[in-house]
Parts: sequence; C-alpha cells; structure tokens
Amino acid sequence: MKDEKILKRWITYLAALGLPALIYMGVLMYVGNYPYGETNFSIWDMDLQYLDFFKWLKRVYSGEANIFYSFGKSLGDNPIGLYGFYLSSPFNLILIFFDDIQLFVVVLAGLKISFAGLACAIYIRNRFEKIDSVWLVLLSTCYSLMSYNFKQISNIMWLDGAVIAPLLMLAVYKFITTGKRRQLYITVFLSILSSWYVAYMCCLFSGIYFVYETIVCNKKYNLIKILKSFICYTSTMTLGVISTMFFFLPVIKQLLQGKGIEESKGFLVEFRCGMADVIKQLIPSNADTQNSSLLILFCGTFVVVGIILFVISRKIEIKDKIVAIFVLVMLVASAIFIPTENIWNGFRKVSSYYCRFSFVISFFMVHIAAAFYATCERKKYTWIVQMAVFILVVGELSYNANIYLSRYSVENVAEYKKYDTNMKSQIGELKRHDNSLFYRVDQDYTRGVKPGNYGGTYNEGLAYGFCPLASYSSTFNSLIVDFYVKCGYSETPRLIMHHEPILVSESLLGIKYLLGHMRALGYVPVEGLNQYNNKTVYENPYALSLGYMVDDKVNKKIKPTNSFEYQNRLISRMLGRDVKCFVKAESKLVSSDEKQMIWEVNSPKCKNVLYGYLPRRGVNKVNVHVNDELRTYYSEWYSYKIFQISDSSNGEVQKVTMEGNIVNADKIDGVFYYLDMDEFAKAIAELKEHQMTVTKFADGKVKGDIELEEDGKLLLTIPYDLGWKAKVNGKKVKFTKSQDIFITMDLHKGKNHIELKYITPGLKKGVCITLFGMIIFIIWEILDKKGDVKNGREKNEKLKRNEQQ
Repeated sequence: MKDEKILKRWITYLAALGLPALIYMGVLMYVGNYPYGETNFSIWDMDLQYLDFFKWLKRVYSGEANIFYSFGKSLGDNPIGLYGFYLSSPFNLILIFFDDIQLFVVVLAGLKISFAGLACAIYIRNRFEKIDSVWLVLLSTCYSLMSYNFKQISNIMWLDGAVIAPLLMLAVYKFITTGKRRQLYITVFLSILSSWYVAYMCCLFSGIYFVYETIVCNKKYNLIKILKSFICYTSTMTLGVISTMFFFLPVIKQLLQGKGIEESKGFLVEFRCGMADVIKQLIPSNADTQNSSLLILFCGTFVVVGIILFVISRKIEIKDKIVAIFVLVMLVASAIFIPTENIWNGFRKVSSYYCRFSFVISFFMVHIAAAFYATCERKKYTWIVQMAVFILVVGELSYNANIYLSRYSVENVAEYKKYDTNMKSQIGELKRHDNSLFYRVDQDYTRGVKPGNYGGTYNEGLAYGFCPLASYSSTFNSLIVDFYVKCGYSETPRLIMHHEPILVSESLLGIKYLLGHMRALGYVPVEGLNQYNNKTVYENPYALSLGYMVDDKVNKKIKPTNSFEYQNRLISRMLGRDVKCFVKAESKLVSSDEKQMIWEVNSPKCKNVLYGYLPRRGVNKVNVHVNDELRTYYSEWYSYKIFQISDSSNGEVQKVTMEGNIVNADKIDGVFYYLDMDEFAKAIAELKEHQMTVTKFADGKVKGDIELEEDGKLLLTIPYDLGWKAKVNGKKVKFTKSQDIFITMDLHKGKNHIELKYITPGLKKGVCITLFGMIIFIIWEILDKKGDVKNGREKNEKLKRNEQQ
C-alpha cells in the first residue's frame, strides 16, 4: 500500500513536470518559434545582454575564460558580480551540451517553466495532502504557465524565482509544523547560490508567509512559543545566508563598485496603476508589450475560480479566509504602491521590467485555490468534471502562452546565426593577423544597431574573446563608467558603448583595432583582412601598450570643462607639460528654432580630425546630420555623445544639423574641436619611448618588462581594483589609483619585471564566514538532537514510573 502511494506521488510529479513542457513545446511549434521556425526570444535584455553572457559562460566552462576576472568586460573587470547576478542558476549547467545559444535559451526557458510546475506540485502535495492529484497537476501547471514566466523569458534569470518560491515556502511550512529547520536552511542556502536577486524576494515573502502559516496552523496562540519559533526561523534564515558568503560576499563587493552604491530617488508616494488594471491582468492573453507598468498576475481562470470558491466555501474557517485574503490584498497593494514595490526590488527604484516579484503573488493565489480544491471530495462522476476542466484549463493556458510567445518573440534566427558565424571568423582572422599578447579591439557597429546608428550589443568582447572598451550590464564598474563619460563617449551612466572612435583616448587605452562600418578617422584600413557583417578592420597606428611611463603629475585630479579639454589635461598630466592636442574649432550657429538648429564649422588648414557634440538637455527625438547625411538619433537613452565630422585639411566648412523637438534652443550651443594630428603624434611618440613589453596577458594575470635609465612612474591602463596584487622583480609593491581609474606604480632605474595577479576581493573572508555559519548550524543541530534524546529518555522513564505505580 505504501509503495503504491509513493508510485502515485511520483506519477503526479512527473505529470506536473511533463504537462507544462508539452504545452510549451506545442505552442513553440504552433507559433513557429525556434527551433521550429524563424522567431526567437531575442528581445530586450535577452538580446542586449544574455546571449553574449551565455557565450561567455560557455567559454568559462570550456576553460577559455576566467570567472574571477575578464579583460573582455570593458577595460578589465571582476565578472563574479555578473555571474552571480545573471548566470549562477544551476540550470545553466546544461550549456555544456550546447553550441547553439538560441536553442539553449529555448530549452533553458522550457526547463525552468517545467520545474516551476514540479516545485509547485511538491509544495501542494505536502501542504494539502488530501487534494486530488488531477486538481494538483492543473494548479501546478497554471502556476508554471503563468504570464510572468513567459513575459520574463527576456530576463530569464528571474524564472528561477518561480522554482524557488514553492520550495522555500514548503520549508517554512515544515518548520512551523514540525520544528525541524534543516530543510529551511538548505533551501535558503541553495536559493541564494542559484539566483540571489530573486532569492531575496522569496526570502522577503517567506517572512510574510511565516506569519500567515503561524496564524492558520495554530488553533491556540502561545505568544512565547510563537516568539521562540520566529527567532528560530530568522536565525535559520540568517545562517543560511551566512553560509553562502564564500560566493555572496565577493558578489556584494563587486556590486559595491557600481550599481550597489547608487542612490535610489524613486520612493514616490504614488501608485503605478489602479485596481481596474490589476483585475484586467487576471484575464488571459492580456499581453501589453508597450505598457511596462501593468501587474502581471494571470495564472489561469481555474485559480481565480478556486479563490472565489475559497471565499464562499463553508468548509473553510472564517479566520483562514480573512487572513488569506488580507495577505493577498497586501501583496497586490505592495506591488502597485511605489515605496513598497521598491523594497521588493532591493530598496531601489527600477526603470524597467515592473513587478519583478509578481511570481510570489501568483504563487499565493495558487496556494489559496489549492486550499479550496483540497476540500473537494471525490464522487462517482468527478472524473467527468475533471476531464472537462482539464480540457478547458489546458486550452486556456495554451492560448495565453501562444499570445505571449508570439508577441515577445522576433524574427531574427537566420540573421543572428549569420552575424555570429561572421563575428567568429573576423575575430579569428584578426588574431591570426596580429598574435601580439596585448591589444584592445572595439567596434562602431554591432548586432542590434538600429537605423540611425544607435543601440546595439556591447558585451561581444566577453562573447568572442577580445578586449574592448564597451560593456553593458547591471554589474558595471563606476570607475570605468566615470572615465568613459569624461572622455565624451556618452552621458549615460551604467552603459559603456562604443559607436564612433575618439582617437586620443583610444590611443592611450591601447585600442589598436576598430571593426567599423564607417570610416574611422585617424585609423588605417588593414589590408588582407576580409570584411564581415559590413565591418572593415581599421588599425590605430597611435595605440600604446598596456603600460607606459608617465610624469608624477598624472595623479593630480582633473576638473574638465568639457570632454575635449579633459583629454588635453589627461595627456598633459602624463607628459608633465601642457599639450593642446584638441583645439577649439571656429563655428557659428546659422539657424535656430524649435525644430532645427544648424552650425557651420570650419575645418583647419592642417592635418586634423574634426569632432563635435551637442548638449541634449531640452531636446526630444532629435537627429544629428553631418553635411546633410544622417549620422545618429541623438536623444535616445543610449545615444552616444562625440561624433566625427571630417578630416579635411583644406579649410572647408562643415555643416552640422540637429533636427527634432528642441526646447530652449537659445541655451544650446555646439561644442566643436579638432585634433591637431602633428601635436598629437609628437605626444604619442614621447609616451611610446618608454613602454612596457608585455610577456604575459591573460584574464587575472599580467607580466611585463621595462628597462629605465632613471626612476619613474609606470601607468597601466588596467582599472584600479584592490583585487590586484603587484610584484616588481619578485618583491611586493604598492600601487596607487590615478585619475580615479588607472593603476600607477613607482619603478627604479634598471630592469623591471612587473607581475600582477588578481585575487577576488572577499573570497577568503567569505570562505571563513561560510565555515563559521555552517559550523554554528551543525552545532545547533547536534545540541537539539541531544536535547530531543534527553527529552525522550525522560518521557520513557516517566511512563515506566506510571506503569509501576
């Protein structure tokens, strides 16, 4: 009998896992999504970030890349934060078996959706033991195929939350009803390792759920006992978090270099949407790709009906109804009230992907529905009703999935494959052409660049194994971003893009090659290399090595008046004398109104590259034209700043036009400078006289040699990070931070052998904290077990005495 019960349970779990998978695959086939058609999930962050991140992770698995440091992440950065934020899910291990990233994403989404169903089934079976297996499978399928899971495929890391939530709440329930905490500790531990961001939301919800189940599961309330239980719960949760510090502490330290220290100014006392919008989202297929302020709640009419019947059922206690509905209303209110929503998001305002935690609301809706269906007794004709309900539920969920997968997919399978193949070929050819240990490469055109020359993907350095300036993730390094903004690439924080070259900064950074679809002024086309993806390989003849000698003045802070003067000051500090590589160009505003502004800029009669940028405050949807040719859409959130104008040396007049909605045109003035190539060449030649010869260059490890005639200061264009440890001629040396980004160190006369090694900050301390947390929990478990044994003995002795009497 016991074996039969176990077999039925496993069959139920298999159905809960398999039914969502079958519906998912069936809908993919119907809508023609990859691999059954030409559409895929490459929209929004999936396209801008995840596809390249998965390529990098594949390179990590194959040993080509380093999880603790990468020169493919902008100028060089610690990617442990990126891994912890985007990629730590255990489901990603299947990437080992995939070369086709598009197919991997489809399978990964299917796995997470299916396992969400399995996790929910495990929860329902253990929480509501009397519920009929058919109702259980339907409820778990409703949960796994909720709208949230389809809409968030583009941010696929969040789907782990749908798997974590049922398992963590089950652990909380088991703790409340049995007092055993091991399951809770292990679940918290694994959840944070899997996806700490959504695990935070689940842990926050578990506190609400703890209070809810404490009220529901107790008929009599002993406040002291409840307080002890709460302390035990919070202590177990805390120890679970502490035990992850071998991983989580390095992640936290990396995040504190960028997004983790940003101020959040979005705690406005207002609501995102009204109750009418909330109710509307309970309707199937209400997918709105334009309105990101809508709460994603749909998880099946079967669930909504279950909640209604729960409220009106006489079999359920009034107390349980009041508490459950109160919690549900509170969860919905916290989602639409901006201050509480920001708490769910980690005490910060988010500007996209609203209500990232709505899966916990859907989960609790399923919980309430399950509480009702568990009271339904099986009768003679129940199977007919169940068959009819099964058909209706599967039909509705399939319909909803069809709408979402159609609207949240794009047709670019062949385009992506072609671009990917060509990109691999181009980088391979370039590495064969130049097998030097160190040089940086960037692009002015990438996959995803939109008409008007803006947008694109900026993580291709990670994906294809080259060293760029560009990078885009939520785990950015603020030092790199600040330098990048000062140089004039963009005014957008967080996003490090590269669209048009700026010869001075790129030479100083060692950007030797540019893959470009437009002529890179100051660069030289490389002969003998093929063009791929409409990109020609250009070489920068002025690019410097990874390290070169600079003047002591390099550490003096610069307060730039504009991006061109900042670069003048920077190169002047490096040389220890005033240098005017950039010179202000003669220009005049010849036409100005609310729709158009036109400048005429004079090219100098010398060898030069003419640049410009326009202030963007008070403009909306504007385009920039250079000599009547569209250059870029200039007012998008990720539009770039400085643009090339000309390299003419004949004194010609260049025309720069800004068109669009322009407010306060009288306060907008163009900034135009030309690069004096002769002065610039002299400055670069001087810096090239004493460059470090790189003898080893790998992620997290650098070696080089330089011989000096006198003591001096070496500057390395490696972003400053406390994880770097330096040696010169075998002896440990200290280094300093120059201009809030570069590493500089003092060298002595003679031969100098420089070694740098990166050790992940927080890793050693994290391991120690993890061991401490685990030891404390183990001791706690041992002491409790001894207490249980002692109590058992005393109970037995008491029974014996009673029998003797």
